[in-house]
Amino acid sequence: MTGVDVTGYELQFRKAGTTAWSANTPIECGTKLNHTFGKLESNVEYEWHVCAVSAGGMSEFSSIGKATTCRS
Repeated sequence: MTGVDVTGYELQFRKAGTTAWSANTPIECGTKLNHTFGKLESNVEYEWHVCAVSAGGMSEFSSIGKATTCRS
């Protein structure tokens, strides 16, 4: 996707240790890129990855990131 303007991103997540990713969650481009997930379980480790979207299509997904939700 070199030389093509990024128009947004697609984000997926899953519980760590599982194989099925969530459906793609679109994130629009802007001055601040963030996303808040609802309905995650407390004290659970999740994995996520993201790809860029442009007029040329989607990039490969990034390396997997990990985060653990807070205890309720």
